[in-house]
Amino acid sequence: MTVAVVDSGFKLDHPELVGTYTAAQEFAGTGTLEDDVFRHGTFVAQVLAGNTVGATDHATLLLAKAADSQGRIYTDKILDATTWALDNGARVVNYSLAPVYVFSANDFLGQTFARALTASGGLGAVMVMSAGNIPLTNGSYNEASGNISTQLYSASTFFGGNNNYNDVSLIVGAIDAVGNRQPYSFYPGGETEVQSRFLVAEAPVTVKNLSGTSNLNFNGTSATAPLVSAAAAEILSRWPHMTAQATSSLLLETADQSFSALYSNFTCGSGTYSCGHYYFGTGKLDLATALQPVGTTELASSGTVAEGGYALSSTRLTLPAAFGDALQGQTLNAALFDSYGRDFGFGFQNLVGSARTNLGRDWLNASGQRPQRYSDGLTTVDLSFDAQGDLAASSVGMAWGDKLHWTWQRGTGRGFDALEQDELPLLSLAGQGALAPYETLDRLVVRWTLGDQAALEARTTLASQNRETVNGAAPSAQRHEAVLSFQTASATRLRLGYAVTQENRALLGQTAQGALALDRTLAQAMSLEIDRQLSTNVRLFGAAELGSLQVQGRTGYLRMDQARTSQWRAGMVWSDPKEGTHFGLALSQPLRVEQAQAQFHLPVGRTLDGQVLRQTQSVNLTPSGRQTNLEMAYQRPWGGQGLRRGTLGLNAIYAYDAGHRAGQSDWALIGSYHLRW
Repeated sequence: MTVAVVDSGFKLDHPELVGTYTAAQEFAGTGTLEDDVFRHGTFVAQVLAGNTVGATDHATLLLAKAADSQGRIYTDKILDATTWALDNGARVVNYSLAPVYVFSANDFLGQTFARALTASGGLGAVMVMSAGNIPLTNGSYNEASGNISTQLYSASTFFGGNNNYNDVSLIVGAIDAVGNRQPYSFYPGGETEVQSRFLVAEAPVTVKNLSGTSNLNFNGTSATAPLVSAAAAEILSRWPHMTAQATSSLLLETADQSFSALYSNFTCGSGTYSCGHYYFGTGKLDLATALQPVGTTELASSGTVAEGGYALSSTRLTLPAAFGDALQGQTLNAALFDSYGRDFGFGFQNLVGSARTNLGRDWLNASGQRPQRYSDGLTTVDLSFDAQGDLAASSVGMAWGDKLHWTWQRGTGRGFDALEQDELPLLSLAGQGALAPYETLDRLVVRWTLGDQAALEARTTLASQNRETVNGAAPSAQRHEAVLSFQTASATRLRLGYAVTQENRALLGQTAQGALALDRTLAQAMSLEIDRQLSTNVRLFGAAELGSLQVQGRTGYLRMDQARTSQWRAGMVWSDPKEGTHFGLALSQPLRVEQAQAQFHLPVGRTLDGQVLRQTQSVNLTPSGRQTNLEMAYQRPWGGQGLRRGTLGLNAIYAYDAGHRAGQSDWALIGSYHLRW
């Protein structure tokens, strides 16, 4: 980044300046850049070069001498030097040689700053001026003489003239290490125009002496102005699209106002002004804050930064439990943009989380879901209640002749499983379906008997998620199933099924917001289920489902094609109908993503003209583990008789690779007692 130093003489062979400047020009009429007496510019340029103080290592200098050997300054010399600097591409111009803001707007400023606004191809240049130093009088500083508003402010000066160039100007005062105004430093005073363009920085600044052999303290507002110029150069080197107006505004907006107690409720002058603004303008230079995102941070929603985007704070995707820990260790590089259009790199994977199910809570809740059946031969009513006694699911079925039977069911996603349980509840088998996370399900089942041994079922399920809305619409799902079942003479039942599920604004019941908002998820699944009654007391069962997922985001940030899923269960149940005692073993795997590859189309930067640069990054979303549940269940009558009877139950469950996370485990031992009347 090119920074011009318009100042007095320079020692070009100084070790801190060698290799730091690309051009040097003399405008003062002395015939040489290297005055033997007045080498003020040498110290100013050192601060900008950054070799000693480390202010910036991104600046290349233009050195312009605009004062003679006695330090005398002429407006036309500064104008010539500034014109040369702007013509040579300076994005920042530093004036430490005099309070440039006192010059007539119709003279120097009216010409130079107007050019600064359109310099460098329209990007402009930041004009940084030292506030000036109060001269010593009888060994002391007269504070009143340093009040810019009362001493220098007038209609003919910088502030009162054609001030459309104020937006690129910064005036810099000086404070000491503990935040007090240096007694020699000019200060803004009561005029808000002056205060709004005024910054302070800490002085003295350490530089090398003229020979470059030792350190010395460079004092005065001449030393603090190049600190601000260096900060502006640092910003422009990282974000060259920034205009001079925006760069100046950023430094003023991020100035620190906590460094001095004067920024409290105290007032100054006639009691009208805040002491902070009165003495320090907008505050102390804070480059660290200026280099961080300012204002609203967004993820680009279109092809240009100017069109805005999605707020970072409201962008989130939680992957369903079926994905396990798929994101762990993954890296996604993206860029967000602040209110100045600056791009900042960050780890996009931090916006994508993984849901962790509370297995113990789910198993415990399922222990309460015992179905109650009422039937008169024509109509059947099933009710299921959760562990808190709330209705979890209900079902009404009716026969229509000898061949047709229909059923209407309503409940929570997990509540439906209880309606299909036998006398012995196996808790680890509950809540494994794709629609289990949904809060409300409505299902219509129509069954046609095709003969003595076959039947066809058609199921349509509407699901909704009521607890959260996305862009004003609640997530929902539709699932359509066809099941063909066969009953053999050997007491074996075989069921073949095919299902299509479409989710709107959700993925397996999970929602997303902002840039990661979901549009549609399409799932297909094939299932096989076998039940065999080995004897009057023993029944074997097994089931498996293989499926696929396609996911489309609403914003173009996310796409997932042909993810594969699976789930299965197997086990046996021993029953003694006479005693009402049951014992069961079950081995199962809940829904798991077997293979998934997601494409994230992410913004990674920008061009100078504001076009957003994007990159497609692919991430493997296969979990590291495979949750396998092993359950033993026992149930027997305990107390009561007739309609009023009690049932004692015990379930012991162990989950290996719990949550599809390798090496994780969970277990539960659940006892229950149900009294029915």
